Amino acid sequence: MHRKWWLAGIFTFAVLGFVIVIVYGNTGVHRPDVNDALEDLVAEEDKVRRSDGTLKLPKVEVADTTFNFGTMDPLEEGRHTFVIHNRGDAPLKLHEGPTSCKCTIGNVNNGEVPPGGYGEVVLEWNTGRNKTEYAHSALVYTNDPFKKSVELRIEGNVLAQLAAQPPRLVYSRIVPETKAVASTIIFSQVWDSFDLSEFTSSLEGVIVETETLDEEVCKKLNAKSAQKVTVTLPDQMKPGDLIEKLRFSPPDHKGSTVELLLEGRVVRRLAVYGDAILTNGVVEIGRLPEEGDPLNLTLLMKVRDAQKELNQVNIDVQPPFVNVNVEPYKPEAGLYHLRIEVPAERQRFRPDPGQMGKLHITFDHPRIPELKLPLDLIVDDNNNAGR
Repeated sequence: MHRKWWLAGIFTFAVLGFVIVIVYGNTGVHRPDVNDALEDLVAEEDKVRRSDGTLKLPKVEVADTTFNFGTMDPLEEGRHTFVIHNRGDAPLKLHEGPTSCKCTIGNVNNGEVPPGGYGEVVLEWNTGRNKTEYAHSALVYTNDPFKKSVELRIEGNVLAQLAAQPPRLVYSRIVPETKAVASTIIFSQVWDSFDLSEFTSSLEGVIVETETLDEEVCKKLNAKSAQKVTVTLPDQMKPGDLIEKLRFSPPDHKGSTVELLLEGRVVRRLAVYGDAILTNGVVEIGRLPEEGDPLNLTLLMKVRDAQKELNQVNIDVQPPFVNVNVEPYKPEAGLYHLRIEVPAERQRFRPDPGQMGKLHITFDHPRIPELKLPLDLIVDDNNNAGR
C-alpha cells in the first residue's frame, strides 16, 4: 500500500528580531510530537514578546552611579554597595568588566536579574598612604540594548600622611655663580610632628633647610603639622634642562615618604648671541660661491661667571680659510665680540652629508675651558652657489 506524505507545519522562533517559519504535517495523520513542540514554541514566544508583538526587553536603572565617601584616613578600607534595578520585562544580565578596585556582583541568580528585581555591585578599596584625592571605578556590562554598560565610581579625599604644596620646585633660569633657591611646604594631616632630617637626591650638593610652621599655616592646609622646606641648588651644574628628584623619608614614621620634583634650565657660563646663531647652536653662514666678496659676521659672547676675563689660547677652524677672532667689547661686564670672516680668497668646501664645518676655541678660564660651534657653510663653484 502506497502512502503519500507531505510535510507542513509552522514553528515560529524569535531571537533578537529574527523569525523562522517551519511547517510540519501530513495528510490525515496526527503527530503528537510535532504538536507538542508547536505548543512549546508558542509558549516561548509569549515569554519574549508583548501582546502587541514587540520584544520584551530588560531596562537598567541605577539611582546613583557615583559614591563620594567624603574624607577617610590613609590605609583605610572602604566598601560601598550599588543597586542595579531591572525596570524592564525581560531578564537583565550583569557581567563584571574592567575595574580599578575590587568588584563583586551579588544578589543575582545565574547572572540574571528578573523583571522588577535588583542586583548588587559591591566595590571595595584601600585608600593607600600617598593620595589626597582618591577615585576608582568599575564597569558592569549588561544586555540592555540601550545601555550596554554601567560605570560605577567611588571618590573622595584622603587625609595626607605626608604631602608637599607645591610638589614641584621650578627654577626657571639657573645662572652660574648665583644662588638658585626655591621653597615648598611639607605637611601632615595625620601626625602631630615629623622629622625631615633624612633625604636622598639624584642631584649631588643640594642643600636643604627646614623650618617648623605655626598653627595659622597648618589651619589653612587642614594639617596637624607643617614645615617650610627651602632647597638650594649646587653652584656647579651642567648646562641644559634640570629634572631631578628629592625624597624625604621621616625616620620617626617608617615607610612614609614624600617626593619633590626639581625642574629648571641651567644656562651656559659662556653664551653666544646673534642673528646667525640657530636654536641648536649652529652658526648659519650659508652657501657661497668660490669667487665673491668677503662675508663678515659679528656675534656677541657673554660670560656668566665671577671671573669675567676671557683670554683665547687657541683657535681651530674647519675649513681653515675662515678667520675667527675674539675681541673685548665690555669685558668688565663679561661681553666679547666673536668675529667670523669668510674671505674673498676661499676654496671649494663641500662637507659630507650630515657634516659641517667646526669652530673650536680654547681659553685660559678656570671654568670655561672651551667653546665649540658647528659652522653651516658650503663654498661651491659660481654656477652651484645659489642652489
